[in-house]
Amino acid sequence: MKYLLIILFFSIFTNARSFDTLSSLEKKSAKRALKKYQLEISNDYKNKKIGQIYIYVEEPFTKNQFLSFSNLFHVNTKESLIRKDIFIKTKDVYSEEKIFDSEQTLKNSTRVFAFILPVKSINDNHESEVIDLLIVSKDIISIYTNCNFNISSWSFNNLDLSFGETNFLGLNQKLIFNYNLDSINHAVDFYYFVPLLSGWQIKVRPGMYIGKDQEKTLGYYANADIAYPLRSFSDKWGFLASFTAYKKLLMDVRDNVVNKVKVLDKQIEKRYTYQDMLSEIRFDRSFGYLYKKELYFGHKIHYKKAIPAKNLQLSTKEEDFFINNYLPKNELESFIFIGTKYFENRFLNLYNYDTFSLQETLRLGFNADFSLDMASTIIASDKLFLRPNMYLSYTFSFINDGFLSINAFASSRIKGFENTRYNGTILLVAPQLFKSIRHVARVYYTETINNKDNLSYSLGSNTWLRGIKPRFFRGSKVFSSNLEARSIPLDLKIIQTGLIAFYDVGLAFNKWKKFNPTHSVGLGLRFLVPQLSNQVVSFDAAYPIYSSAPAQDRIIFSFNIGQKF
Repeated sequence: MKYLLIILFFSIFTNARSFDTLSSLEKKSAKRALKKYQLEISNDYKNKKIGQIYIYVEEPFTKNQFLSFSNLFHVNTKESLIRKDIFIKTKDVYSEEKIFDSEQTLKNSTRVFAFILPVKSINDNHESEVIDLLIVSKDIISIYTNCNFNISSWSFNNLDLSFGETNFLGLNQKLIFNYNLDSINHAVDFYYFVPLLSGWQIKVRPGMYIGKDQEKTLGYYANADIAYPLRSFSDKWGFLASFTAYKKLLMDVRDNVVNKVKVLDKQIEKRYTYQDMLSEIRFDRSFGYLYKKELYFGHKIHYKKAIPAKNLQLSTKEEDFFINNYLPKNELESFIFIGTKYFENRFLNLYNYDTFSLQETLRLGFNADFSLDMASTIIASDKLFLRPNMYLSYTFSFINDGFLSINAFASSRIKGFENTRYNGTILLVAPQLFKSIRHVARVYYTETINNKDNLSYSLGSNTWLRGIKPRFFRGSKVFSSNLEARSIPLDLKIIQTGLIAFYDVGLAFNKWKKFNPTHSVGLGLRFLVPQLSNQVVSFDAAYPIYSSAPAQDRIIFSFNIGQKF
C-alpha cells in the first residue's frame, strides 16, 4: 500500500518540470542557464540517478534593462545556501517528491522564482542511468525599500515604510527596519530573521508604538520565535517556541473621526489601551505521503487587558459600564492544546491569478484541522473551559487552471458558548478565457455570537467593499461578495500591468433585520515589477450604485499593495 501511494504521488508531478509549463519570464532565464552550461533538457529522467547538480543564480535585472544599475547594490544568493535548501542530492534516484519539496523551499520572499529542470548528463559516457539537474533561481533585489499602503477616500488607512536587506550578504538573512502609520498609532520596529543549519529558524522583532491621541500614548511590541518547521513531505517532527507581547492605543475610528458610544447618560469616545501577551510551545508529528496526517500538541498562555483612556474622565460606575459593554474582557488563559490535521499532497500550478506571471502553487483536495484547548486553574488560568476549533476546506481544479475552493471555520468556548465564532468562504477562479481574461468570484460570511469580548468587524474600501469610506460599516456579522474580471498582464519592459472590472456587495451589521447590503461597481489597475516585489500594486475607483448608508454617492479611490482577495 505504501508503494502504491508513492506511485500515485509521483503521478501528480510527472509533468511538473516541463519547460512548456514555465512562464515567459522563467523561460528566458532557463534559456540563459542552459546556454551558460551548454546543457539540454531531458524528458527521460524516471528512475535515474542524479549526477551533477548545476545552479544558476540570476541577478534581479539583466543587462540593458531599466534599473539594471541596481544590481551593483545586490549580493546574489550563495550557491551553498541553495544546495543546503534542496532535498535531493548527487547519487539519489530522481524523485518528484524531493524535487517539489526543494522548489517550495527555494520559493521564498527573496526570489522572483526558482525551479528545477532535468537535463542530459554531459558526463554520462553513454550510460543511461544518470541524469543531471539544473536549478534556476532569480533573486529579488535584496536592498529592501518597501512602501505598503492602503488609501481610500484620499486618506491613509495604513502606511508601511520599510528599509533593509532581505538577503543579507547572500545568506538569506533578513534585516529590516519598519515604520507603520494607521489612523491610531505610529509604530517603529526592527525585524531580524536567521535561517540556521538543519532547518532551524530564529526570528526577533522588537518595536514601539506612539498613539495619535493628545497624550501620545506610548506602547511596545516584542516578538521572538525559534522554530523547526515541517518543510518537506519527508519531515517527521516540527517544533515552535514563540513569545509575542504588545501594548498600544486602540480607537474605533471611522472616516478619521473617533466613534462615540453611549455610556449611561454620556456619549464617550471609544478609546482604550490594550495589552496582549501570548506564549506558545508546540510540537508537530507528521505521518504519510500522499495523504498527510499531522498531530500537534503544546501549551499556550494568553493574557489580555483593556484599560479605558485616562482622559475620558469616567466615574467608577461609568468605567465599569464602558468596560463590560464595549471593551474586550480582561483575562489570563492558560491551556493545553492538542489537534490533528489531514490534507492531501496534490497541487495545482497556475499563473495570472494573484501575482501575474509568477507561478502560484495551490493545494488541492480535502483539508481538515481539529483541535481542543483545555484550560484549568491548576495551570494558572483564570477560568476552567474547553474550546474546540474546527477548520474544513475542499479545493478542486477544473479545465486546466480553474479551481473552486470552499472552506469553513468554527470555534467556541463550551462553558456558556462564549465568543462562538464561525466563518465561511467560497472562492471560484475560472480558467483563463481566450488567454486574455480571468473571472474571479468570492462569497464570505463571518459572525460572532454570545460576544463576551465585544468583538466587532469593519467593512469598507480598506477591505472588501470598494466605493464606501474605509471602516464605514461595523458589526458582529460581516457579509461580502465580490466578482472581478482580471485581464492577463501586458509586459512593458520590466513592468507587468493589467486591468480589472469589479462588482462588490457587502455589509457589516449586528441584526439580520438591518441587513441591507451596499452594491458598488468599479475599475482598477494592477502593476507588478517582479524583481522588486511579488505583490501587485492596486489602484481602484469605485462608485456605490446602491447603499443604505448616507452620503455615499461619490467615487471612492483606493490604493493598496496586493489583490483585494
